[in-house]
Amino acid sequence: MALLDRGQGRNSVVLELPEGDVPIDKLTALDLSNQGEVSMLFGGAEMFYQTQDVSVEDIARGLDL
Repeated sequence: MALLDRGQGRNSVVLELPEGDVPIDKLTALDLSNQGEVSMLFGGAEMFYQTQDVSVEDIARGLDL
């Protein structure tokens, strides 16, 4: 939870476990730039955006179009 508390943001967190999805009732500033840290802390965990939550600006950020 300390990782989620680093900064308040607009991203929600859902843990997808074999037993089912567990939504975390907290918004966080974590985003895909934190993938390495999250993967290391949670044994290979992956981060992703739900498609309905992704804006065109987020998709295009960093691309040379």
